[in-house]
Amino acid sequence: MNSRRSTLFVTIGTTLFGAPLGAWAAERNDAIMKSLKNLDRRNEVESGEVVYRLRKAQGQLQRAVSLAKIREYTRARELLRGGDVDTIRDDLKNLEAYLVKERPTFSTFEELALIGSLEAFDNILRAIQRGGNANATQENVDADGVMLLQAMDDVVSLLDRKYGS
Repeated sequence: MNSRRSTLFVTIGTTLFGAPLGAWAAERNDAIMKSLKNLDRRNEVESGEVVYRLRKAQGQLQRAVSLAKIREYTRARELLRGGDVDTIRDDLKNLEAYLVKERPTFSTFEELALIGSLEAFDNILRAIQRGGNANATQENVDADGVMLLQAMDDVVSLLDRKYGS
């Protein structure tokens, strides 16, 4: 008898609500998954993992800029491809989710400045390696390196103010 009632309720529910019920369930599931992902991001930030990786990435970027200054472009670009620099985008997204109430402009300023300067530095290194680009000068490599380090310093100093050294 209970199984017949269940079948009846499911049939009535599907008939009455049809696709909207399914869409509602899917939206609810998406919201739950997003919430769990944000919880994971929050835990990663609160445990200090993100801060630790970003500080290590800062040292790696300093080495890459130093290599670029002595015209070791291939080795500098290799440093941009691995280690803790490789997770900068994900780490910044984790910070953005964590700082959303305290620092709602994080993605607009610090995150955008760091990602933009990282891409500019990588692009100028690639251009100078390939040659034939009038803008690909050592002076521009040095300038982009300074911008990159400053953007990274801004993120790390924000973290230092929040979490201490």
